[in-house]
Amino acid sequence: MNKYLGAFLVLRLLLVPVYSQPDNPPKSGDASCQEETAFDPKDTVAADPDAEGYYPLFNGKDFTGLWQSCLTRHSLGSVDGAIFRVDTLRKAIYSMQRDSGKTATGGVLMTKRKFDNYDLVFDFWPDFGNDAGIFNRTPASGICYKTTLSYLNGASLGGVWGEFGYPARDIRPFKFLGSESEISLGSPGINHYSWDSLTSKHYSQDFGCAPEGCNATDWLRLWDIDGWNQFRLQFYGGIEGTDAVKAKAWFRRVRAETWIPLIEDTTLVWPTPAGYIGFQVQGGGRFTGSRGTWYRNIRWRPLDDQGRPLHPANAIRPRSIDRSMFRMETGQTGISFLFQRQEAGRTIAIHSLDGRLVERLNGSTIRAIWSARGTAKGVYLVRIGGNRGRDLYTPGPIRIAW
Repeated sequence: MNKYLGAFLVLRLLLVPVYSQPDNPPKSGDASCQEETAFDPKDTVAADPDAEGYYPLFNGKDFTGLWQSCLTRHSLGSVDGAIFRVDTLRKAIYSMQRDSGKTATGGVLMTKRKFDNYDLVFDFWPDFGNDAGIFNRTPASGICYKTTLSYLNGASLGGVWGEFGYPARDIRPFKFLGSESEISLGSPGINHYSWDSLTSKHYSQDFGCAPEGCNATDWLRLWDIDGWNQFRLQFYGGIEGTDAVKAKAWFRRVRAETWIPLIEDTTLVWPTPAGYIGFQVQGGGRFTGSRGTWYRNIRWRPLDDQGRPLHPANAIRPRSIDRSMFRMETGQTGISFLFQRQEAGRTIAIHSLDGRLVERLNGSTIRAIWSARGTAKGVYLVRIGGNRGRDLYTPGPIRIAW
């Protein structure tokens, strides 16, 4: 045998268990049901952010920072809940109903930390027939807005469902027709969000669809029905008052460059407090794919209440800032922050990378000047706050080089 061919075959045999969805899932290591306790808000996977500012939510080895709630109706009163197990070879979470039929029990694997505005990314491999989803800002009871990962007939990926009538929303960018290979497109409206209409607006030519948008044929080209795909969602706004919650969702094949939108700025019109992020297994028989639903490479990064990333200082390069909210200019006397409008109680805080407060500017003017001449050159963080104590905008690090 040619030595190069032999090396290739050996490498392929080594990779197959990692990249294939197994017929024989892990047999032990369940995430058992737990009572909700006063979890440490920092209780998640301890790690630095990656180059895009994402932090891991799953370490690939165990359920650090995660727990299963059996207080939702999907568990049907069971003390065992759904099956959630870790495959350490694939560094993935396997999920499945416990038992089968109408009495099969589900559950929700939740983070121990509560989140407000976030960008969530993960690899996803479902078996057709499985009704899953991401519970956004959920309490232990599961009353929340769910981002659908419903991989079964009549359902869709990336839509929004009001769990337990919270308040009712049924947004589907498309619907599966009997198998994962065939979809039908919906019609724009309150409870429909047509995938072809969305992709025709901004994106279609970026990933090979016609100007009229992506259609059912494009689905088979863009979604890998025989492999891992990446899924991404954003959930932000509406923490308090009457502000609207908004949701977005995308997918792409693993290692593809372009995210393909499923929904965009879908307004959910109901404020929701910070809560857990949950990975759901539907109870009561709507989870019939025998190979389960798998997740890996689960990551998150913080957003502001307008959906803009809050980059950690060590995750992006310092850069000049030019945003619609304000403009920052370097002059002879310091740095000027020029705002579009006055707002009482505005604060501008400048910190060094070790967390030390260097300067704080207060007031309601549309122009504030940081006289930074006496400050050593380096990289600093700027945080702009509003009159209710909330951060309005964190542009990221800026470089001072006098």
